[in-house]
Amino acid sequence: MTITPEPGNNVAIYGAYLVVVYEHASEKQRKIWINDEMDILQANTNWYISSEEATAYANFKGVSTDNLASAKAIAILQSADETGKSKFFFNAQEYTGFWLDYNSTPQIGFSVYDVTSALLSGDNVARLQSYDSGSGNGDNMYATNVILIVEKEDVIPPPVTDFSADDTTPDIGQTVIFTDLSTNTPNSWVWTIDGTAGTDYMYVDSTSSTSQNPHVRFLKAGNYNVTLVATNDGGSDDEFKENYIIVTAAPVPTIEISLGNSGLYLDNMVPGQDATASTTVNVVASNGNSWSVSASDGKTPNKGYMVSGNTPLINPIQLGKDGSGYQTLYSGPVTFWSDTSMGTFSATANMKQPVSSSDLVGDYEITITFTGSIA
Repeated sequence: MTITPEPGNNVAIYGAYLVVVYEHASEKQRKIWINDEMDILQANTNWYISSEEATAYANFKGVSTDNLASAKAIAILQSADETGKSKFFFNAQEYTGFWLDYNSTPQIGFSVYDVTSALLSGDNVARLQSYDSGSGNGDNMYATNVILIVEKEDVIPPPVTDFSADDTTPDIGQTVIFTDLSTNTPNSWVWTIDGTAGTDYMYVDSTSSTSQNPHVRFLKAGNYNVTLVATNDGGSDDEFKENYIIVTAAPVPTIEISLGNSGLYLDNMVPGQDATASTTVNVVASNGNSWSVSASDGKTPNKGYMVSGNTPLINPIQLGKDGSGYQTLYSGPVTFWSDTSMGTFSATANMKQPVSSSDLVGDYEITITFTGSIA
């Protein structure tokens, strides 16, 4: 740029500048105020201008100090080069003047001040002053701009805590898997469960009360409140769920055995023939995985033999189910019936007694006991 003076005039141009405001995703949030004005200032006793009168004001409204990281003010002046003859104020705080930052070649200066401690929420004011220290005049200043830059800390929102469990009504001894559902990326967790760890419940599978997703085995029946506190660099939040886990005792497997007729008579006790009788065996099984019914004659000696007093028949008695699968009873309990289904069932118990010509005349009897077991 070329300036050509008119005849009889001396013309000067001071340095110019360009303000560039940009956005960058990796940098902190900033708010920028640009107070672009123009004041020519000089305190001078000959002109009856005091330092207070030779002061320019830059006002900044609507400032927030929430999450404040730093604040700086940039004062831009031309022809402010005299040592000790200028001052800068931000609110009530005084700073060194502008002469240290003056560039003589472009005749412009950029003075940067850290005003973090002086910044106020709401309205703020910067003052650029031509200061007369007693020599009769202050600096001859051209004040053009004050830029305020307020930088904010990155705000990390605290977690919003929530959690779930894969089973809220487990049986005693069952393991429940808890899952953290908290948002805003917590980095630590503390779980609290009613009761006493090791007695009422225990953490298993290498997890603990500070795991994100703990595995908990419940040892006693009852209602358990559960609390999760999730934390990140922005703070903590807790979620409380009352009676969230309801532990019940596992159903006890049961089996009931009954007979259609508990007193039977064997007909046709004739040598060379089989005397027979039958009855119904009824089973009611529940809450198990499998069951069985065994049969046994508990007498010793003469186990498995019909006796008259202490005299046994020659042949042992035989027991079959639904007309087949006959077994002798002298070797101890035999499995009469087994199944893996739960419910109500019936089968026919068939007794068969071979009669020998060597058997003595008399009244013979035997007691067969049916016993159920379930697991």
